[in-house]
Amino acid sequence: MQWPEYLGSKPVTDHKNNYSTEVKKMSAASLYPVRPEVLANTLTDEATYKAMYQQSVVNPDGFWRE
Repeated sequence: MQWPEYLGSKPVTDHKNNYSTEVKKMSAASLYPVRPEVLANTLTDEATYKAMYQQSVVNPDGFWRE
């Protein structure tokens, strides 16, 4: 089947893959200190966050129902 020239582009099947399938490594992890004014306005601390995360993994339905 000939693709009509007036449509101006080719069908998807004619396009080449222009994306890379190469797996790239993440850059080095960096930790940045939290500014005191930001920390003062948080709703939870690290221990509470970790407990909530654990609960969300163990019992996701119950966690999100709360």
